[in-house]
Amino acid sequence: MPIPSSSEKRSILVVDDAPNTLELLERNLTSQGYTVFTAPGVPEALAVLRSTPIDLVITDQKMPRVSGFDLVRYVRENLRDTEVMMITGYPSIEAAVKAVKIGAEEYLAKPFTDEELLSAVDRAFEKLRVRRCEEVAMNHATPTPYGLIGESEPMRQVYKAIAKAASTSATVLITGESGTGKELVARAIHYGSPRASASFVPVNCGGIPESLLESELFGFTKGAFTGATETRAGFFQTADGGTIFLDEISETSLNMQVKLLRVLQEKEVYMVGSSRDGK
Repeated sequence: MPIPSSSEKRSILVVDDAPNTLELLERNLTSQGYTVFTAPGVPEALAVLRSTPIDLVITDQKMPRVSGFDLVRYVRENLRDTEVMMITGYPSIEAAVKAVKIGAEEYLAKPFTDEELLSAVDRAFEKLRVRRCEEVAMNHATPTPYGLIGESEPMRQVYKAIAKAASTSATVLITGESGTGKELVARAIHYGSPRASASFVPVNCGGIPESLLESELFGFTKGAFTGATETRAGFFQTADGGTIFLDEISETSLNMQVKLLRVLQEKEVYMVGSSRDGK
């Protein structure tokens, strides 16, 4: 999508059922170098929009048959590369809010001065320019893996580390401030590995009471404790063949960390109440 320069001639469609208003706006805008099209109503405006690329639509609010609100809605739903603003001789807060909600970038009450009109047009075109620039940047952005965002050198190093970790079955320690995306990185490692078809099981260790954490992680056998009426697998068994992500592991007790260390070192899991290990 091309990004227009400030000197490029832009096209404007003015829609109003008052001939005097159409003539005045056409004269003022043409004098500023814009290519101006006019339409006395929404049906005529739609015919122009279907046949001619328009950068900005300026529409009256109240018109016979179809209102300006309907035209604003049509532009927003079908012409992403076109900006739209509304003018009205019957201004109200409710109408202004509605116009903005459905997509009008500017809401201008009649009568307005030439300066007010041209300032509103300038603001609308600036918003259009910014949106076009953002879309160009998105279209040319290098795809990043697994929903991660960033193309800086530090992020490229993260992608390399993810690819390296995914190619092995080694235990991986991911550190970082809260909210920096540790689970996203863990998922990227899992889905980039040979284990991708198996389960990815995230466990918030800090969110499970210490008294329940061991049985939740390792599972338990029937009769292991009061209330254990059946044998139930834990998170480690659920993640067998896949990946288990232990979040907030530092929040667990030292005793639990020792048990987890044995699992990581020996690749063996003892269910609560069982004397047999599972690999």
